[in-house]
Amino acid sequence: MLFTLDDTNNLMIEDNNRRLDDTCKYDIEYYEKILKENTEIILDLAKFVYDRINLVQNMKLRGVLIYNLEVELTRAYLETTNKNPREEFKQDKSIIPEGMRIPKGMRNQEPLIAVYIKQSLEIYAQRIACIITEFMNEVYRRYKYAEAEQLPDKSILYAIFIEAKRACAKLGIHCVKEQELREAIVEKDPIVLKDFKIDCKIKEDNSIEEDIGITTLPYTITFHNVNKDYSSKKKEWGTYEMPVTKLDPVVWYNREYIDSIKRIKEQDDNKMRDRRPGETDEEYVAYLEEYFGKVK
Repeated sequence: MLFTLDDTNNLMIEDNNRRLDDTCKYDIEYYEKILKENTEIILDLAKFVYDRINLVQNMKLRGVLIYNLEVELTRAYLETTNKNPREEFKQDKSIIPEGMRIPKGMRNQEPLIAVYIKQSLEIYAQRIACIITEFMNEVYRRYKYAEAEQLPDKSILYAIFIEAKRACAKLGIHCVKEQELREAIVEKDPIVLKDFKIDCKIKEDNSIEEDIGITTLPYTITFHNVNKDYSSKKKEWGTYEMPVTKLDPVVWYNREYIDSIKRIKEQDDNKMRDRRPGETDEEYVAYLEEYFGKVK
């Protein structure tokens, strides 16, 4: 089931919880703290779902919740609780990445630990975030179905969806601003959509009900960069966003909608614009010369 533009308001996560290590050290204590917090977040969500499963009257919908609880949420919980960063670091024989320079005679293991934490945490956090975001999306799809069919289960499913969304925010999952995303999708802006890591596809048979369908929003989590040149005292830290969706987001368009956008853009290109605020005489004259030259 594809989401509509109207669904983006519900699915949007704009929480500012980035869960970054303020010290920028990526030490094992930070990793262990993340694991402990994640265990509580996943367990709280699982308990919330478990307490409401028997309230769902539709057996198919109940079966979906049972599967997601016993398989997906359990997998996230076990993967989190089975993590042992200290032991894994001791056993990892390939911890020094290619190109990393360690000053000769360095005894301090902090640089190696920081690189290990970043690499391990990236893989772990992305997997867990993908599981929880997909769970949230799946519950929302079932809620939409229950709403369309006017099933009494819709309120229960919506409550579970909100709890899953809250768990996503606690895990540090977020999305771009809704207005920016909606504008880029409606206008089919290729540059912005590419920046959001969103692919675009066209339905030639125009089978999408509201012209635009979305598989998932572009959820991400934030990570610090790690300075690999530890022979330098200069440390330039920055952050980057890592996608955390099970599959890359795709926006589907009806062919008729794409053609209508092209016609509008062509009309705008052929329409002479007014002078812009702050535009100099020379700039506006140059535009007019270009415009009338183009018309000829």
